[in-house]
Amino acid sequence: GHVLAPLRTGTMANTSSGRQDPPEDDRERARREKREGKRKVEYRAKRKKGATKEKSPELAETVEQDMDESVIPRPYGVQGRIRILRRMKFLPMRYPHGETLRELGIEEDVEDIFFQTELGEFMKLALPAYRHQAIQFLASLKVRRHPAAATADIKKDGPGFITFELSGAVHRLSIAELEGIYKLEEDVGSDTETCVPGTELIGLWGMISSRPYQTSANKSSHIRSPAIRYAHKAIAHSLFARHECANVTKQEFELIDISLEQKLQTLDNGEEMRGDLKRASKAWAILDSFKQCMRNAELAYEQGKIKDSYLAIGSLITPILLAINVPLPAPTHPPQFMDIAYLNKTWFLRGMHNGKHVYRFEHPTFGVSKILLPNKELTSHNTRAGITFLPTAHQLFMDGGDATVNEEQENDAGEPLESQASGQNDCDFIPYNASGSAPAIVKAHEHIRLLRKGFKKQAELIKKLTETVNVLKAKLSCTSPKAAETVEPALRRSRRKRRTGGSPPPTSFTHPIDLDETPTPPDNSP
Repeated sequence: GHVLAPLRTGTMANTSSGRQDPPEDDRERARREKREGKRKVEYRAKRKKGATKEKSPELAETVEQDMDESVIPRPYGVQGRIRILRRMKFLPMRYPHGETLRELGIEEDVEDIFFQTELGEFMKLALPAYRHQAIQFLASLKVRRHPAAATADIKKDGPGFITFELSGAVHRLSIAELEGIYKLEEDVGSDTETCVPGTELIGLWGMISSRPYQTSANKSSHIRSPAIRYAHKAIAHSLFARHECANVTKQEFELIDISLEQKLQTLDNGEEMRGDLKRASKAWAILDSFKQCMRNAELAYEQGKIKDSYLAIGSLITPILLAINVPLPAPTHPPQFMDIAYLNKTWFLRGMHNGKHVYRFEHPTFGVSKILLPNKELTSHNTRAGITFLPTAHQLFMDGGDATVNEEQENDAGEPLESQASGQNDCDFIPYNASGSAPAIVKAHEHIRLLRKGFKKQAELIKKLTETVNVLKAKLSCTSPKAAETVEPALRRSRRKRRTGGSPPPTSFTHPIDLDETPTPPDNSP
């Protein structure tokens, strides 16, 4: 009743030591296993006896993830790239949530940031995703830029055009058409990057953040203002299609800089802000997101990490699918939103107190701090103080609860722990591997591990106590808190005219969409 496996064939080669090399097909299989990440998965599967690995709730959203492990030859053609993308987890995108913004009292400020960056209408395009069509689009996308001498083509198309294939048909769209499809500012220029001086970025980051400016280490959790922080997360999730947005990229912060320029006008050192958005097309930023997504997928495949990678860009492709009137099936992934439940899963909110939301941020003087939202007196961007957002000690909320971020067991879409952000912890070091050593050495290192664990806990308690004492001392030193308060002059209103007559965005094509919140997947990025 058993079926015998076919015998492997292959030439056996003798080595100088008399040992034989494995057959050629075994070596090929070993390369494939390394390429597809099979060995890595088997190693990670080891766990304590009796322990079970919980399946991520969001795996149900992956929809037909291809588990094929055959080798995809290079160079990758359209079909090869489709095979790569099909092996990734396909996830929904997140968009701003109006009701949440109103509940936190920051709706006007966040919408003004979107308006100043000309993303107000774009942020309303919260459309569902179509997995199969999105994968075809990404795998076949080609971006072409017109040479500077082609003035007639530039006048007609803008800086360039794109081509892509869907269901065997080749489509072409100009950059000017893309700007209209995504409801972006049209005819802004041919530049592919914004123009913001580096010194201006450093100066602004110092005004709104609790840490010095460092391109590779700027975190969303370092931004103090809840409105700026929320707006950044929305821009990262949508325009740049990043599923995890704990860090702040240079492109994202340039948009934040431009959004605040009209109200701030100058930095703290008196330097005039000169960020320029007028000559840069944000359609190029969207195309960069598409191309970067494909490059990351190819890299993940070549590193054997493709099964653990995810694709969260589908909703950004849907406006193009609708514009070319391609036949579409039922959506595979409805959009998700940055609502209260999402913010509580990250390090943004921590529950409620007396009907208000507890907002957490990092204060440059008092460390990890909290205030209650809504609190427009503190958060409104109508004053310079509201933008820089630096509450005094008596304005902070003290609940006697968590004073550090270390206690948070946050998920991947959230922001980094305080210990990770600072990069400094006297008790954090790599444990010594004493396996194979004498029993006495193994026992000694086990005792050291227990001592290290105790010292680490003690350090956390001392730090927490110190921060609490500092806050109490600051409160006691404020004999007349209101005397220190100053009335900030109202900042001038923007001269930019808002568009009127815009139609509300579609929320469904055939029937209402169930927008249940789904937890984010584990972070598998290196």
